[in-house]
Amino acid sequence: MELPSYYSILTADVRYDRRLGKPNARELYSEITALSNKDGYCHASNGYFAKLYDVDSGTISRWISLLEECGYLQREIIYHEGTKQVKERRLYPISTPIGRKRNTPPRKNQGGVDASDNTPIGRKRKENNTSINTTSKNKIDDDSARADLSDLDIQLECHRQIQPITQYFERNFGQITQSERMKLLDEYRDWYEEGVPKENIVAVFNKVIEKAAIYRAKAPAEYSVGILKGYLRNKIWTVEAIEGEDKQFEAKKQQRQNSRNYNNYNAQNLGANERW
Repeated sequence: MELPSYYSILTADVRYDRRLGKPNARELYSEITALSNKDGYCHASNGYFAKLYDVDSGTISRWISLLEECGYLQREIIYHEGTKQVKERRLYPISTPIGRKRNTPPRKNQGGVDASDNTPIGRKRKENNTSINTTSKNKIDDDSARADLSDLDIQLECHRQIQPITQYFERNFGQITQSERMKLLDEYRDWYEEGVPKENIVAVFNKVIEKAAIYRAKAPAEYSVGILKGYLRNKIWTVEAIEGEDKQFEAKKQQRQNSRNYNNYNAQNLGANERW
């Protein structure tokens, strides 16, 4: 059965109504997305969620591990510099599971738990997902190392790099919603995986957002993504290329207008001659 690809909404009334019984990983995911609107990630602790939903911290840990296993969540641990002491945990909600192309069905060993995997969920996560530290960030910053990055590293790096874009979006359109942010993030990843330098990506995205503001687009994120897909497909990857394309468009537009004026002028003169 094909599932719809648009976003669902879980209102606060439903999320917090304890008459509805114990929550599960779906409600936790919804809560994480709500808390990620400002920075693109959630830094709330397991204790916070346990108190919010009246469950124990171990239950929250299992839900988070389940969301990770299914590809809907990525966890990043930030350490105090030069130590193994945890400074902060960041949870990144993912709209499209890691390891799956958007709008394509899942494949074995990508984005889900393999049927042959007998390891209980949450057993190895504490070891594997706490290794993202400042050392790996320095490696990610080198554009030439992109080909060696894991799918997890790419997703986390795109989360970081999109920050100036979402900030520019908010300066033009007010606070960005999670849905709008995920649309821009998905498109950003397409550009990133194409190998476009990140400085160019930010400049082009902001240029397109500026256009959306000028034309007062009613759905600015969708408007911007639509233009960006065309630019990526046609390899228009710099602001200079966009400006060149705009000049050509304006020149052709002016040429068509001149041609119409010329034809109208000839038609008027021909009509006048026939009257004589």
